[in-house]
Amino acid sequence: MADVNKSPSQSRLLLISVPRTASNLMLKILNLPGQKLVTNEKGGYFFFNAFIKVDNNGRITLPLEERSEAQKQEIRDALQEAVDGLEDCAQRAEQEGKIAFAKEHAFWLTNPAVLGNQAEQAASFRLRIPDKYGPSQTFSPLNHTVLPDEYLRTWRLTFVIRHPALAFPSLCRAMQKFRQGGIMQREDTVGSMKTTLTLTWTRMLYDWCLEQPDLPGKPLVVDAQDIIHNPQVMVQYCEETGLDPSALQFEWESKQEVLDRQTMGPDSQSQQKSDVDLAKAEAVMLSTLLGSTGVIKDKTPTVVDVTAEAKQWKEEFGEELAYMLETTRIAIILTCLFLVFLVLRLRIGGITPGSPATQSFPRVNGSQQHSFSNLSLSHAQCVAAFPGLFSEIEDAVSRGPFTLTWSRLGEPLQGSVKDNQLYILNWQKKAFLSEQMLNERTAALNQLYRAIITSPEPLPDTLFALNIQDRPIAQSWSYARPADPAATKAGDFPMPHFAFWAWPLKYIGSMDRALIAIAEIEANWTFHAKIPQAVWRGTPWFNDVQNHDLRKRLIQVTTGKPWADVQALEWETNGETARNGLAIEDFCRYKYIIYTEGVTYSGRLPFHQACRSIILTPPMAWMLHTTHLVRPVFSSTLLQTEPRLGPPHQSDRIKRAWPTDLDAGDANLVMVSPDWSDLEATIAWLENHPIIAQGIANRQRELFYDGGYLSPAAETCYWRALIRGWSKVVEPEGREWTEHKGVRWELFSLGGF
Repeated sequence: MADVNKSPSQSRLLLISVPRTASNLMLKILNLPGQKLVTNEKGGYFFFNAFIKVDNNGRITLPLEERSEAQKQEIRDALQEAVDGLEDCAQRAEQEGKIAFAKEHAFWLTNPAVLGNQAEQAASFRLRIPDKYGPSQTFSPLNHTVLPDEYLRTWRLTFVIRHPALAFPSLCRAMQKFRQGGIMQREDTVGSMKTTLTLTWTRMLYDWCLEQPDLPGKPLVVDAQDIIHNPQVMVQYCEETGLDPSALQFEWESKQEVLDRQTMGPDSQSQQKSDVDLAKAEAVMLSTLLGSTGVIKDKTPTVVDVTAEAKQWKEEFGEELAYMLETTRIAIILTCLFLVFLVLRLRIGGITPGSPATQSFPRVNGSQQHSFSNLSLSHAQCVAAFPGLFSEIEDAVSRGPFTLTWSRLGEPLQGSVKDNQLYILNWQKKAFLSEQMLNERTAALNQLYRAIITSPEPLPDTLFALNIQDRPIAQSWSYARPADPAATKAGDFPMPHFAFWAWPLKYIGSMDRALIAIAEIEANWTFHAKIPQAVWRGTPWFNDVQNHDLRKRLIQVTTGKPWADVQALEWETNGETARNGLAIEDFCRYKYIIYTEGVTYSGRLPFHQACRSIILTPPMAWMLHTTHLVRPVFSSTLLQTEPRLGPPHQSDRIKRAWPTDLDAGDANLVMVSPDWSDLEATIAWLENHPIIAQGIANRQRELFYDGGYLSPAAETCYWRALIRGWSKVVEPEGREWTEHKGVRWELFSLGGF
């Protein structure tokens, strides 16, 4: 008898949710068809049909004596069928050496007698459980489900939650659509919502788990906020439960057209009304997911303001529903319950609700820092570790296919990736390149080669063009692209800067060397202890034609100002060093760093973003591969009492490039006027608001450094995603591509070409 109730290890996973908690999104990301598991055709819903019987068209709380014996028997039969299906799934999984997977709403498992406030009659819905789980059925005080303790203990439970102030109004909106679509009557939806607008069943089941001494694994709690905004949690969830993290998907094809045909097409005319209504209900509940091609982050805020949400409910839902959601009676009480879960939820390292890191991207702990040096992350791991990193690639792919022709002069360099090997096909001879250009080309190709040979997955074969000039070349990989979407063309793909390999200047070296040096400074300098000046070094005449006085004007505005350490570089030794130059890490000793673009981009930007300092820059005209992660606040927003200074984004080009002006509490960079006219006022404002200023500086370092976006892992991830994205839209044209076999990089790198 000692082994009767022994758990079948961690081979059974049961997700417990309530409606509108992003649980279907979680399943989409988990990619159930790609996992080694057994489930059913409903995505793990075994109790759905049984609940339809219990719900009785919204009359779920109907006393048992008001139901006929036939109705009660229908419910028993449906519940038994659900349990039999669940057990069959578990047995098949055990036989096949896979994981059994189920997903149920908490109230679907709840005993119908308990739902009807007649717990004393719960025994009338006891079900048949195989004898191997024990000779008796125990229902401890917190177990109000139809599954006895002995059986429930064989499943590892995961609780999927979402803040009630977001989940419950979302359900109300769905119910309104049910009424508008004729799926349910008003009184039916109100009855259903009285059961579903609660975390009671979820909380009791969670507390039941905490009382059990022999569960196959601790109960897990996953917050919808993390599912949407913190993909690394999904990787950790897989590692915790035995699922395959490499199978995770964060983008997919839209399924909306298929669902539209099912609910409105000719086939729907031959179905029974109940089936059509269920299909319509599914269309409502899954509309966002089925119409999406990936995780839509702006569908839920990163911080929930219950008071602000509650103000909308009365106008949106009317008196009765608003009363059900009223902050003082439901939302706040349930929020307290929610916060208990939140403390215990499955999460990464040091994330806390409302911290600056959760505003956009996750904070990092020690284990993640270690992974930042891992060059062999899978694509799914890359997506999870570095949310938003591939946006530039995704945007470039969305611009559509383009033709790639053979370059007559070998510029840009052209090559191929074939069978996870790098070949050089067409290049400029060394005699035509300066030493600096040759170094940059070698660095870029070493970066590409490193990413290819460390890939844990096959990369698609493709032909490519790699441009090392400062100014982008059409249909190539370049260091930057125009920030103005109107000036960006199909085939414009940003690639990582060569400094991620090496930049042979005395005061730079390489990205990883600089990051180590910067980390030393940041460990010993608080933001408020830094030099209270704005620092800049550069060559005054090195400007973009669209703002040809940018640097000259900067020097004019800052000359003699106590708040500025702005100097034109005094070059010596043939331009190799400057008498007044600063090591790149020493910029981090200043509170404020002024960033100026050159003829196009400036490669200094990523180094400055590793500092816990505030970057002050005119709206940037060029986008490096991570510039899209910048979250700017405009100086005009900070200086609202100084309208005479005017907005910093004056041209249509700049407005298209940077259309969103954030609040200072969300920003990680400050954009000032292109003529520097408000630079002094902006610095004065930041000095007078030290807490806000520190927040801007913190968010920058937390994202770019702590978040790992400047790490070797992120760089190799980006190169591999670049190969994948480019291969989808490039269309080589001309016989030259087949006539040239190319030279393997290993041989090419030895020189002589």
